[in-house]
Amino acid sequence: MSPVTALPFLPFAKPTLDESTIRSVGEVLASGWITSGPKVTEFEAELSKLFAHRPLRAFANGTATLDGAALSLDGAFLTLNGAATQSAGTALSGNGCSAAGSETLSCTEGR
Repeated sequence: MSPVTALPFLPFAKPTLDESTIRSVGEVLASGWITSGPKVTEFEAELSKLFAHRPLRAFANGTATLDGAALSLDGAFLTLNGAATQSAGTALSGNGCSAAGSETLSCTEGR
């Protein structure tokens, strides 16, 4: 049996970060605002410009995104991939949404 030779490290993704980006991240960390705050508002405003100034919101994770979506549905039905319905239903249950079928969430309860 031949010896195993170590291969060179292959990074999954190698980010390109300039000094300005590193400094900006440091400022955010030092501010105490990690997932919300003034930089998120600034980011949302800049991103909105790219979409003809349509209103938008940035979310920290998928659960928060689903929560925001449920709040905007108000009496609507949301059709999802069958595999996603259970996890989405769990995430959205606090907003009056519940499974209305194998692939549908009803976001009408408690509204």
